[in-house]
Amino acid sequence: MPSKSDSLVKHIEDVLSSDDSDIVEAGFGSSEKEVAKAVLTLVAIASLTIPALFQVFQQTFRKPVTCVENLDALKYYEFLIAHKLDGIFGLVFSYANYIKEKWEGYVKKRHNGITLGDGIVFAAEKMPDNTVVLLDVYQVRGVPTAKWCRQNILVNYFSGLCLPEGYQVQKYCYSVIQLTNCPYPTDGYICRNIRTDKIFKVKTNHSLDVVYMDGFFWLPSKDKLGLCKRFKSLENNAFLKEGYMYEV
Repeated sequence: MPSKSDSLVKHIEDVLSSDDSDIVEAGFGSSEKEVAKAVLTLVAIASLTIPALFQVFQQTFRKPVTCVENLDALKYYEFLIAHKLDGIFGLVFSYANYIKEKWEGYVKKRHNGITLGDGIVFAAEKMPDNTVVLLDVYQVRGVPTAKWCRQNILVNYFSGLCLPEGYQVQKYCYSVIQLTNCPYPTDGYICRNIRTDKIFKVKTNHSLDVVYMDGFFWLPSKDKLGLCKRFKSLENNAFLKEGYMYEV
C-alpha cells in the first residue's frame, strides 16, 4: 500500500504534468504550480536523508588502464592528473559502522567502529607503511559511478571526506606543475579523463598492455590477428574482468 508521502508526490507530479487549462479547472493557479514544484523538490531532498534498502555489490572489477608514453598524447583532452602510486591495489567497502578491505593476494581486513560512509566502494592503494590511499569511488549504495562527473568525485567529494586514521585520498590536480611531492613510492603519473572516465598511465618503468582471459594475461600479437604468449595472472582474479586490457 502506498504511503501518504508517495500519494502526495504522485498528486504533485500529476499537477506538474498537466497543462494550464487542467490546472485552472482543478483550482490550481500558476503560483500554486510553483509551490507544487518547490514541495516536490523538498520531498526529493528529504528522501535522501531517509535510510533506504540497498545492496553493495562485492563482485566489483578493477577499471582497465591504458599506458601512454608521455603526457603529450593526452594534451587535447581534459584530465585530472596524480602521481601513480606504487603499492598494492585493493577495494575498500565502507558500511555504516565498519570498513572491509580486499587486497590483491586474497588479503582481507575488517575494521569495526569506523566508516567512510554507508554503502560506498572505493578503489584504493595500500602503501608500505599500511596507509590506505583512496583512488576512486566505484559504487554508492549499489549504484556504479562510472558515468558520474569525475571532477565532482575526485576533487570536490574527496576534499571534504572525513577520513579515519590510516586513510588518505589521492591528490588530483589539473596539470603536472600543480602536483606536490608525494611521500610514498611512485612510478609516473595517472591521468583520468573527466568526461569519459578513461584512465591512462604515464609510467617511468617499462610496462605492457595485456588482455586478461581465463586466468591468464595474453600479449597482443604483432604479426597476426589475435592473442599470443600467455602467462599466468598472479593477481587476485576477483579484481580482473574477462576480455579487458590491463597494464602490467
